[in-house]
Amino acid sequence: MEAVAGPGGGVLVRRRRTLTTVVRRLAEGTALVAALSFGLFWLLARMPGDPLDALLATDPGLTTTDIAQLRKAQGLDDPIPVRYGRWLRRLVVERDPGFSRVHKRPVLEVLQGRTTSTLKLMAGALGLSLALAIPIGALSAIRRHTVFDHGITLMTFAGLSIPAFWLGLVAIITFALWLPLFPAGGSPTPGAGLLEQLRFLALPMLVLAFETTGGWTRYVRASATEALGSDYVRTARAKGLPESTVVLRHGLANALVPLATVVALSGPGLFSGAVVTETVFAWPGMGRLLYDSVLGTDHAVALTSFLTLATLTILFNLLADLAHSWLDPRAQLP
Repeated sequence: MEAVAGPGGGVLVRRRRTLTTVVRRLAEGTALVAALSFGLFWLLARMPGDPLDALLATDPGLTTTDIAQLRKAQGLDDPIPVRYGRWLRRLVVERDPGFSRVHKRPVLEVLQGRTTSTLKLMAGALGLSLALAIPIGALSAIRRHTVFDHGITLMTFAGLSIPAFWLGLVAIITFALWLPLFPAGGSPTPGAGLLEQLRFLALPMLVLAFETTGGWTRYVRASATEALGSDYVRTARAKGLPESTVVLRHGLANALVPLATVVALSGPGLFSGAVVTETVFAWPGMGRLLYDSVLGTDHAVALTSFLTLATLTILFNLLADLAHSWLDPRAQLP
């Protein structure tokens, strides 16, 4: 500690602590993902149905002897720990999570296009939610206990309470049937222009954004209310600073610090919310792929999708802590 004493010593110590914490958290996250992978593998293996059931249904000419030979060739009769070890070795050593029985392609190829579609949906919903939640929450905090504030509170609770599948059906009936402004579902053809892509993306993006805007608006309102009542804001007003400067630079800037943590932690939540939204609107993303792979006993795709969500959850938690520590130097990484 003495070796780094001086003006920059505290910064160097903080950076070393941050690096140590990040390495430790990544190691813990790796161990957690490994444990989750075995738990998910065991659950999928114990689910009713078998990967060969669909093959038997589509090819009635297969005999029980053929099925037995296929099961032996694919190792489906081996104990679950043996099958898990074989899958884990292929994933770690060969970087191959397996082959999709339903899509007839490697799992990584299947995930690649679906991940891009989900990222488009998430990015649009995230940007729209922030663009609505920050100004509305700030105005609600400034105009506390007014008709505007009460109306925003009612709308935010509606956003938190209405199920995504019901809101999606209402959006389809309203904006695709009664007012045929947008497609009811599906995806644009490959090579479609930006406007055509936005037409297909609009309804699922609005539904997903509505689900998150309510909660984020409440966070902004609560944080801004606390910040506007703090001592440093009262001091800024006593100095005669313009009210806009007091609210924007001293109040809202500090109120956004906890919101950064909430937004970072909401990343995996948007993925899980996209499962319902993508299913309702038939959007070809990770959420629908996960739903279809579980129902279709496509275990390789389902397991890889689940592990992707688990890894994202751990990484987003770490990013949330890093963002909070960067925005508020007084905070310490856990």
